[in-house]
Amino acid sequence: MKTNPYFKIATLILLFIFLGCQKDKINLIEDENAEVINEVKQDVPVSTYIKGDNIPDVLNHLASKTNSTYSKISDLNGKIRYNRAKIILNHALEVVTKGDNTNYSFDIFLDDMPKYEFYSLIVSKTEEGIIQEPFIIGYKMTKDDYENYLAHDFNFRHFKAT
Repeated sequence: MKTNPYFKIATLILLFIFLGCQKDKINLIEDENAEVINEVKQDVPVSTYIKGDNIPDVLNHLASKTNSTYSKISDLNGKIRYNRAKIILNHALEVVTKGDNTNYSFDIFLDDMPKYEFYSLIVSKTEEGIIQEPFIIGYKMTKDDYENYLAHDFNFRHFKAT
């Protein structure tokens, strides 16, 4: 007696369907993926704007580097004059990275600053609370790149500089 080859194939498929489904392992895989997603989210830096008053230790550190005092910073409405520059301290961009290291970025305006240049003072603080030596990053833009950045309401996705 001959059996239909389609019957054999259909039987194999049905066996795989009914015997091959193990929902517990699928749930376990989903749980593992969720943990991986959470780990990735924790590795992404988190940035927020904060007031300088919320980081007095950082401001005092900068004041000591510029021969100023914290009270003088308050008198200058959150700014420090240093050489030919004005450092804006009443607001900063705070970026918390993996391991709770924190970087603070303050705007700097030079007295004779070209229109298409930007400067930021960066102060880093380790997870142990140790404040590192500040440094400055400068950005130069072409006129076209600046106008594109301006046309997109200063959206950083459109910021192109060297």
